[in-house]
Amino acid sequence: MLIKDAGTVAVVTLPGSFNYGNMLQKSAVQYHLKKRGFEPMTFEFVDLSLRKKLSTLYWRVFRGAESSREKSMSNERRRRFNDFRSNLSVGILNSIDMSALDGFDVYVSGSDQVWNPSYIDRFRSTFLPFAPAERRVALSASFGVEELPVERVAEFERAIGGFAHISVREEAGANIVESLTGRRPLVLCDPTLAVSRAEWEHIADDSLNPVGPYMFAYLLGEDNAWRAGLLRDLAARLGVDIVRISDRDSKGQLPAGPAEFIALIADARYVVTDSFHCALFAAMFERPLTIVRRNHAEPSMFSRLETLSSKLGLEGKIVGEGGEPDLNAAAEYSDLKQRVDTERAAFDAYLDEALCRNAIHK
Repeated sequence: MLIKDAGTVAVVTLPGSFNYGNMLQKSAVQYHLKKRGFEPMTFEFVDLSLRKKLSTLYWRVFRGAESSREKSMSNERRRRFNDFRSNLSVGILNSIDMSALDGFDVYVSGSDQVWNPSYIDRFRSTFLPFAPAERRVALSASFGVEELPVERVAEFERAIGGFAHISVREEAGANIVESLTGRRPLVLCDPTLAVSRAEWEHIADDSLNPVGPYMFAYLLGEDNAWRAGLLRDLAARLGVDIVRISDRDSKGQLPAGPAEFIALIADARYVVTDSFHCALFAAMFERPLTIVRRNHAEPSMFSRLETLSSKLGLEGKIVGEGGEPDLNAAAEYSDLKQRVDTERAAFDAYLDEALCRNAIHK
């Protein structure tokens, strides 16, 4: 709804100008804010820390690769990302100068993994410590883990306790917030899901889509023989080619930006992924889908996909290593519309209430 006396909003989130999910959720958050009459500015934090510099040096010298997605990209893929980014209002922050955050009417943290304990040393700005408590809004914030390390608990308890409005993206995140504050926050969908399918179809760019039928594969976890065999077998059963891209350019991959990424999912005969946002868009477009579990040594990040699957009824599409996809379950979306409508209504109600209260307090 259009909010009377709407003002300016600073959205503080993780950097990721060359990450599909990050850019799509930034676009979605700005869309929701503009629809309500606000003027949003999304701030990306440039990491100038010694730790970041040493990490970049390590990747270049010892691994023979660039640590940033941007520097590993082809010029064409970088251009497509930059074209998408040019439609957003984006500002830059660093630890030396935070003055760009002064004077906003509302401050939003989210969505994405803004409260991931592995990132927080570099991105404490996502706790919005510079903003008055009554103007702080957490929008579908994600921790990316199922529990906090013990040494982080006190810090997170202080920081999250300073928010007037808190919503999270996963049930695991709600458990964490409740244990820290005694308040159980709303578990909302990712902002991208709260944007209509028609709006995403308007944004999508199908200029890279193959002419013939294809299976789209977007896998971020480590490759192994089982994953390779899964893709080969599915493609053979379906009689389609495989179109595969990753979060970094590899030889032979299509130079897709975020708009092309949406179109490749929307027109695919079948989608295979271990990515949260790829699974979300495949479900939104009702594409036959297999969600592959990632094996992680670090604390499990699969809670994001578990919550998404529970909300949208995708549990039958999840396959663990060694498993066999059920093609009937992969194509089943009988009650998806009702589920999505429910999620969007909850998202809209939360955001309307949080922003209305902030408009009153201006």
